[in-house]
Amino acid sequence: MASAVSSYVASLFGSEELADCCVAFCLARGDGTGAAAGVSEKAKPATAAASGPQSASGDGASGQPSSSALPGLARDDAAQAPPAKRRRAPIVFSLPHLRGVDALAAAGASPETTASAPQNARGAGRLLSASAPPRVGRLGDPLPAHRVALFAGSARLRAQAERWTAEQQQAGSKPELRVPLGSPEDLSHALSALRFMYTGKVDCSSAAQLLQVRRHSAYLLVEGCVAACDAALLARVLPGMSPQQAEGASSSSSSSSSSSSSSSSSSNSPLAPVAELFACRHRLPEPAELGGGALMPALLRACRQQLVLHSGGAAAVVGAAGQSASGGSGGSGSLGKLLAWAFRDAPSLLCDPDTRQQMEALPAAAMEALLGSDSFATDDEATVLLVLAHWRAANEAAFAPACDRLCGLVRLSQLPEDYLHGMLPFIPWFPLSREEHAFLCQYVSAAGQPNKRARLKEAAEGRYDTTSPWYAADARPCGRSDFNHLYGWHIKQADLAKVADQTVVALYGSFDNGAADLVSRGFEWLPSIEVEDGAAGIFFWCSTPAALGLPTSVVPISLTSTSARLVVHRWAGEDGGGSQQEAFSMRYSRDSEYVKVGGDWGQPFALPLATPPDVGPQGGDGAVDPLHRWRGYLHEGKLTGSLEFA
Repeated sequence: MASAVSSYVASLFGSEELADCCVAFCLARGDGTGAAAGVSEKAKPATAAASGPQSASGDGASGQPSSSALPGLARDDAAQAPPAKRRRAPIVFSLPHLRGVDALAAAGASPETTASAPQNARGAGRLLSASAPPRVGRLGDPLPAHRVALFAGSARLRAQAERWTAEQQQAGSKPELRVPLGSPEDLSHALSALRFMYTGKVDCSSAAQLLQVRRHSAYLLVEGCVAACDAALLARVLPGMSPQQAEGASSSSSSSSSSSSSSSSSSNSPLAPVAELFACRHRLPEPAELGGGALMPALLRACRQQLVLHSGGAAAVVGAAGQSASGGSGGSGSLGKLLAWAFRDAPSLLCDPDTRQQMEALPAAAMEALLGSDSFATDDEATVLLVLAHWRAANEAAFAPACDRLCGLVRLSQLPEDYLHGMLPFIPWFPLSREEHAFLCQYVSAAGQPNKRARLKEAAEGRYDTTSPWYAADARPCGRSDFNHLYGWHIKQADLAKVADQTVVALYGSFDNGAADLVSRGFEWLPSIEVEDGAAGIFFWCSTPAALGLPTSVVPISLTSTSARLVVHRWAGEDGGGSQQEAFSMRYSRDSEYVKVGGDWGQPFALPLATPPDVGPQGGDGAVDPLHRWRGYLHEGKLTGSLEFA
C-alpha cells in the first residue's frame, strides 16, 4: 500500500493532475549589493544555505573552493578559478495576474522604475526592496506543482507560502512560486531538486550533477536531498557502500544513455571516480554550508582510501579517466595532483592520525608521485621531509629499493636553516654525504648571488647534479588546510591527582583527535603545564620527531619558531558544569619568538590555583581533596584547552 502511494505521488511530478500551484524558473542577476527585489529581508530564512545558486557553467562554475584549499594549489588551475562569493538569490512569488516583468510591462513600467515603490497597494504578494532589483527572465513554461509536496519538502517554499494573504489565496488562480537560476544550465538541476520532493531520490549520474543538485536543494532547503546527494557522492567513490548510504545513487542506472556510458567508463578504473570528483572540486561545498563540514572530510577520506588501494601503478589509468586531472602533464602528473588534493598538505596530514596512517599505507609509486607534485603544499620543506620519514618508518622494506628516488624529491635547498644545518646531516637513512652537504650549504648561502651560483654549478659538474630537486626545485605552495582549526587538548584529572602532593611537577597535554603531537615546520609541538608555588605555568613544548631516526648520541642545538595560539579553559559554576571561558591564552609569533628544540616557552604562574582549605572537602580517610586547587578548571574529569596554528 505504501509503495503504491509513493509511486502515485512520484507520478504527479510535473503533472496537471491535482496541481494547485506552479513553479516558474527565472534568470536572476543581482546588483551586487546582496539585496534583491521581490523578497523582504524579513522573509529570508537565516541559514548557512541561504546564498542563492549562481551560474555553474564552464570551469569557473559556482561555488568557491573549499576553505581548506591552499594558495598554491591553484597554480595549475588558473583557468578554472571560481568566481567571487555567491550572492543571495531570491525566491519570489506572485499571482498570475501580476507576473513579474510581464505585469510590469503591461502597466507601462519597467522593473527599474518600479523597484523603489512600496508594496503593491492591492497586496499582490510582492515586497520590493529599496535597492535595484535583479533582472528577471523566464525559462520555459511554469511547472505544475502540488502544495502538499512542495511545502512539506522545502522549508524555504513553505516560508514563502505562509506569507500569502487571504486575498491572494481567494483570487481564483493557482499561486506561483519563482525559483531563481544563475544560468539556463541550472534548470535541470533545480528540477532534480524539486523532483526529489516527490520521489525521494536524486536522478544524477555524475559527481558534477550531484553537486549541482545538492547546491540547489541546499538553497531551497529540500528536506533530505542534501543528505541523499552526499550519500550518492560517497557511493560513487567507495563501491560497496551500505544501501542506506547509496540510496540516493540508485536512480543512476536509469539515466540517459550518455550518462550511463559515462558511468560505465568510470567503472573501468577504481580511481576514475576520484579523478571525476577532483575535476569538479570547485563545486564542492564550503565547510560552513549546509552539511559541508561533514561531507568534505568524509569525501576526502574515501578518496584517500581508494588511492591507498589502487595507486600503486595506476598513473596512466588516472590520466585516462579525466583529462582535467592531468593538467596536460601526463598520467604521473595526474596521480600527483590527485594525491596532493586528497592529502591536502604536509602539516595537517601529520596532525591527523587517520590521514597520517593512510599516507603511511600508500605504495612507493604513489609516495613518489605525492612528493614530486608541485601541488603538494606545506608550511615548510622540513615538514615534507618529516612526511617521508613517517612513511619510511612504516615501510622499511619498501623504502630500501626506493630510497634514492624518494629522497631525491625532497627540495633540500628550500629547507630552513635549523633543518639544513641542525637536522639533515644527522639523519642516518638520508643518502646525503658529508661532502655534498657542505657543498649544498654553500649553494644555499649563495641565493641572490647569480655569479657565485654559476661558479658553484661549474665546480660541481660531474660530481653533484645541481639540476635535481635538491638544488633546483622551487618552493612548494605555502599553506596548511588546518589554519585556525582548534585542536582540543586535555589533561585527565586522575593525572593531576597523582602529582597533587609534589612541589614541582610538569604534565603534558593529550590531543582530543588522538595525535601524540602536532606538527609545524618539521617539529612536534604540544602544550604542557608546570605547577609550582600555588600556580600553574602554561608552556608550548617543541621536540625533534622520533621518525627522523636521529641517534640518541646526537643532540643538535637548534632554534625554531611557529605561529600559534594556546588556550586553557575555565568553566563557570561550582562544579565546572557551566559555560566555557578562556582562563588563559597566549599567542606565539614565528617572526619574533624562538624556542630551543627540546625545550619550551610560555608563561609561569599563568593559572592561579585555589588555596587548600584548612577544613575542606574530605576524602574517606579525612585527607583534603587533591583536586580542590583545580576548582573551576576541570570539566567532565579533565583540564581542557585548545591549540591553533595561525
